[in-house]
Amino acid sequence: MHSSTFSCVRFSLLFVIAATLSFSSTAHSQNPEKKVGVAVSAVINTDIETAIEVSAALGKALRKRLEVTVISGAEAQSLLPASARAEDCLGDTTCLTAAGRALGVDELLMLIIVDIGG
Repeated sequence: MHSSTFSCVRFSLLFVIAATLSFSSTAHSQNPEKKVGVAVSAVINTDIETAIEVSAALGKALRKRLEVTVISGAEAQSLLPASARAEDCLGDTTCLTAAGRALGVDELLMLIIVDIGG
């Protein structure tokens, strides 16, 4: 990854991890067997490969920090239905439920990865 892309990815990843840990801390204490999916729904001003790297890194951080099983990165993308890769899916409960079922997960994080430059 280029250094500017890496910085953007690192910032994005830290933001997503902070948000994820706050929602997942309850799941951790109640059910250590949860399965969490981390998939890319959309990319803006970057490439899908970089976005998949962010998904994989977030999955790795969740595995390390919480007692959950995680499917992320290229594995998650390969199982994600094409309909779930459209921005319209993010507001559609039926679409999100289908995406979660396709990944075989209890909870799903759908990422929009944006390279804001700089």
